[in-house]
Amino acid sequence: MIPLRQSTRTFVDACTIRSTVTTSGFCGGDSGHGGATVIEFDDLGGADIRCAFVRDAGVDKKIAINVHGDAELRAMIKAFRFVADSLEALTRE
Repeated sequence: MIPLRQSTRTFVDACTIRSTVTTSGFCGGDSGHGGATVIEFDDLGGADIRCAFVRDAGVDKKIAINVHGDAELRAMIKAFRFVADSLEALTRE
């Protein structure tokens, strides 16, 4: 089993959003043999977050994350920055 590393942070504004990044890092391959990464955003209170998937022939082709409200926008900006910083830190060799 590939070891996974995880980082979590909570962002509080008029809403509260928790972001979690879990990754194995780089493993030298494509989706069948390479690394695995999961990015999660949890509404812990007051956030208006919606997610939509576009499928083609049974395969997800697009993920759209919609947030409504200024507090949600501020929290998601911080959350996406955290995701990028965490992925870079967790995949350093």
